[in-house]
Amino acid sequence: MFYDLELFMLVSQIMNITEVSIESVKPYNKNPRINDDAVQVVKKSLKEFGFQQPLVLDQDNVVIVGHTRLLAAIELGLKKVPCVIASNLDKEKIKAYRIMDNKSAEYASWNYGLLTEEMNDLLQKDYDLSLTGFNLEELNNLGINADFDQFAELGLTDEDLYELSFDGTKYDYRFKEQNKWPLNLHA
Repeated sequence: MFYDLELFMLVSQIMNITEVSIESVKPYNKNPRINDDAVQVVKKSLKEFGFQQPLVLDQDNVVIVGHTRLLAAIELGLKKVPCVIASNLDKEKIKAYRIMDNKSAEYASWNYGLLTEEMNDLLQKDYDLSLTGFNLEELNNLGINADFDQFAELGLTDEDLYELSFDGTKYDYRFKEQNKWPLNLHA
Protein backbone atom coordinates (compact mmCIF):
# COMPACT_ATOMS: atom_id res chain seq x y z
CA MET A 1 0.00 0.00 0.00
CA PHE A 2 1.34 3.48 -0.81
CA TYR A 3 -0.22 5.21 2.20
CA ASP A 4 -1.06 4.61 5.86
CA LEU A 5 -4.54 3.04 5.97
CA GLU A 6 -5.49 4.44 9.41
CA LEU A 7 -4.43 7.93 8.41
CA PHE A 8 -6.29 7.53 5.11
CA MET A 9 -9.49 6.58 6.97
CA LEU A 10 -9.26 9.59 9.31
CA VAL A 11 -8.43 12.14 6.61
CA SER A 12 -10.93 10.65 4.18
CA GLN A 13 -13.73 11.40 6.61
CA ILE A 14 -12.63 15.04 6.87
CA MET A 15 -11.84 15.67 3.18
CA ASN A 16 -14.22 13.14 1.67
CA ILE A 17 -11.38 11.18 0.08
CA THR A 18 -12.37 7.94 -1.55
CA GLU A 19 -10.40 5.12 -3.16
CA VAL A 20 -11.24 4.80 -6.83
CA SER A 21 -10.30 1.97 -9.14
CA ILE A 22 -7.51 3.25 -11.35
CA GLU A 23 -9.25 1.74 -14.38
CA SER A 24 -12.25 4.03 -13.84
CA VAL A 25 -10.15 7.23 -13.63
CA LYS A 26 -10.00 9.05 -16.95
CA PRO A 27 -7.32 11.57 -17.90
CA TYR A 28 -8.69 14.83 -19.27
CA ASN A 29 -8.06 14.52 -23.01
CA LYS A 30 -7.60 18.28 -23.47
CA ASN A 31 -5.11 18.74 -20.63
CA PRO A 32 -2.85 21.58 -21.84
CA ARG A 33 -0.02 20.68 -19.47
CA ILE A 34 2.67 18.41 -20.92
CA ASN A 35 3.90 16.39 -17.98
CA ASP A 36 5.45 13.22 -19.43
CA ASP A 37 8.96 14.20 -18.26
CA ALA A 38 7.73 14.47 -14.65
CA VAL A 39 6.27 10.95 -14.43
CA GLN A 40 9.50 9.18 -13.41
CA VAL A 41 10.20 11.71 -10.65
CA VAL A 42 6.65 11.43 -9.31
CA LYS A 43 6.87 7.65 -9.52
CA LYS A 44 9.97 7.73 -7.28
CA SER A 45 8.13 10.11 -4.97
CA LEU A 46 5.12 7.80 -4.68
CA LYS A 47 7.42 4.88 -3.88
CA GLU A 48 9.23 6.83 -1.18
CA PHE A 49 6.48 8.95 0.37
CA GLY A 50 3.27 7.23 -0.67
CA PHE A 51 0.20 9.01 -1.95
CA GLN A 52 0.08 12.21 0.12
CA GLN A 53 -2.09 14.20 -2.31
CA PRO A 54 -5.24 12.66 -3.70
CA LEU A 55 -6.28 13.13 -7.31
CA VAL A 56 -9.12 15.58 -7.83
CA LEU A 57 -11.80 14.24 -10.17
CA ASP A 58 -15.06 15.52 -11.56
CA GLN A 59 -18.28 13.55 -11.08
CA ASP A 60 -17.49 11.47 -14.18
CA ASN A 61 -14.07 10.48 -12.75
CA VAL A 62 -12.20 12.72 -15.19
CA VAL A 63 -8.99 14.15 -13.72
CA ILE A 64 -9.08 17.79 -12.74
CA VAL A 65 -5.82 17.79 -10.74
CA GLY A 66 -3.26 14.99 -10.60
CA HIS A 67 -2.55 13.86 -14.17
CA THR A 68 1.12 13.18 -13.40
CA ARG A 69 0.30 11.24 -10.23
CA LEU A 70 -2.21 9.18 -12.22
CA LEU A 71 0.37 8.30 -14.89
CA ALA A 72 2.93 7.41 -12.19
CA ALA A 73 0.36 5.25 -10.35
CA ILE A 74 -0.47 3.41 -13.60
CA GLU A 75 3.24 2.72 -14.20
CA LEU A 76 3.55 1.44 -10.62
CA GLY A 77 0.68 -0.95 -11.24
CA LEU A 78 -1.59 0.47 -8.54
CA LYS A 79 -5.15 -0.82 -8.62
CA LYS A 80 -6.75 2.03 -6.64
CA VAL A 81 -5.87 5.67 -6.02
CA PRO A 82 -7.09 8.15 -3.40
CA CYS A 83 -9.38 10.76 -4.93
CA VAL A 84 -11.53 13.73 -4.05
CA ILE A 85 -14.63 14.19 -6.17
CA ALA A 86 -15.12 17.92 -6.77
CA SER A 87 -18.91 17.80 -6.92
CA ASN A 88 -19.11 21.47 -5.91
CA LEU A 89 -17.52 22.79 -9.13
CA ASP A 90 -19.35 23.48 -12.40
CA LYS A 91 -17.71 22.87 -15.80
CA GLU A 92 -16.23 26.37 -16.09
CA LYS A 93 -14.76 26.26 -12.58
CA ILE A 94 -13.30 22.82 -13.30
CA LYS A 95 -11.53 24.14 -16.41
CA ALA A 96 -10.27 27.22 -14.56
CA TYR A 97 -9.11 25.17 -11.53
CA ARG A 98 -7.29 22.66 -13.76
CA ILE A 99 -5.38 25.50 -15.45
CA MET A 100 -4.76 27.44 -12.23
CA ASP A 101 -3.40 24.40 -10.42
CA ASN A 102 -0.79 23.88 -13.14
CA LYS A 103 0.00 27.58 -13.57
CA SER A 104 0.34 28.37 -9.88
CA ALA A 105 3.69 26.55 -9.58
CA GLU A 106 5.19 29.05 -12.03
CA TYR A 107 4.57 31.92 -9.59
CA ALA A 108 6.59 30.36 -6.80
CA SER A 109 10.31 30.86 -6.44
CA TRP A 110 13.02 29.43 -4.20
CA ASN A 111 14.77 30.92 -1.23
CA TYR A 112 18.08 29.36 -2.24
CA GLY A 113 19.67 29.89 1.16
CA LEU A 114 16.92 27.95 2.93
CA LEU A 115 16.76 25.37 0.14
CA THR A 116 20.50 24.72 0.43
CA GLU A 117 20.19 24.44 4.21
CA GLU A 118 17.36 21.90 3.87
CA MET A 119 19.30 19.92 1.27
CA ASN A 120 22.41 19.92 3.46
CA ASP A 121 20.34 18.64 6.40
CA LEU A 122 19.18 15.74 4.23
CA LEU A 123 22.70 15.17 2.95
CA GLN A 124 24.02 14.92 6.52
CA LYS A 125 21.53 12.09 7.09
CA ASP A 126 22.72 10.33 3.92
CA TYR A 127 19.28 10.83 2.40
CA ASP A 128 18.95 10.19 -1.33
CA LEU A 129 18.67 13.74 -2.69
CA SER A 130 17.35 12.47 -6.03
CA LEU A 131 14.08 11.90 -4.14
CA THR A 132 13.73 15.67 -3.85
CA GLY A 133 13.24 15.96 -7.60
CA PHE A 134 16.53 17.82 -8.08
CA ASN A 135 19.07 16.35 -10.47
CA LEU A 136 22.84 16.29 -9.88
CA GLU A 137 23.48 19.41 -11.98
CA GLU A 138 20.87 21.38 -10.02
CA LEU A 139 22.37 20.20 -6.73
CA ASN A 140 25.84 21.18 -7.91
CA ASN A 141 24.49 24.63 -8.84
CA LEU A 142 23.40 24.96 -5.21
CA GLY A 143 26.96 24.13 -4.16
CA ILE A 144 26.00 20.65 -3.01
CA ASN A 145 28.26 17.79 -4.02
CA ALA A 146 25.90 14.83 -3.90
CA ASP A 147 28.25 12.54 -5.81
CA PHE A 148 30.27 10.59 -3.26
CA ASP A 149 31.75 8.02 -5.64
CA GLN A 150 35.15 9.70 -5.43
CA PHE A 151 35.14 9.47 -1.64
CA ALA A 152 33.95 5.85 -1.60
CA GLU A 153 37.17 4.83 -3.37
CA LEU A 154 39.20 6.51 -0.62
CA GLY A 155 37.00 5.14 2.14
CA LEU A 156 36.13 8.69 3.15
CA THR A 157 32.71 10.13 3.86
CA ASP A 158 31.50 13.70 4.07
CA GLU A 159 31.92 13.52 7.87
CA ASP A 160 35.61 12.72 7.33
CA LEU A 161 36.18 15.72 5.10
CA TYR A 162 33.82 18.44 6.29
CA GLU A 163 32.55 19.91 9.52
CA LEU A 164 29.35 21.86 9.97
CA SER A 165 29.54 25.19 11.76
CA PHE A 166 26.82 27.58 12.84
CA ASP A 167 27.60 31.28 13.32
CA GLY A 168 24.25 32.13 14.92
CA THR A 169 22.53 32.96 11.65
CA LYS A 170 23.51 30.31 9.12
CA TYR A 171 25.04 26.89 8.75
CA ASP A 172 28.24 26.46 6.81
CA TYR A 173 30.27 23.46 5.69
CA ARG A 174 33.98 23.85 6.16
CA PHE A 175 36.75 21.62 4.97
CA LYS A 176 38.31 20.12 8.10
CA GLU A 177 41.66 21.71 8.90
CA GLN A 178 43.51 18.38 9.01
CA ASN A 179 42.32 17.63 5.45
CA LYS A 180 43.95 20.69 3.90
CA TRP A 181 46.93 19.76 1.81
CA PRO A 182 49.46 22.31 0.59
CA LEU A 183 49.70 22.59 -3.16
CA ASN A 184 53.07 23.09 -4.79
CA LEU A 185 52.09 25.26 -7.73
CA HIS A 186 55.70 25.68 -8.87
CA ALA A 187 56.60 22.05 -9.35
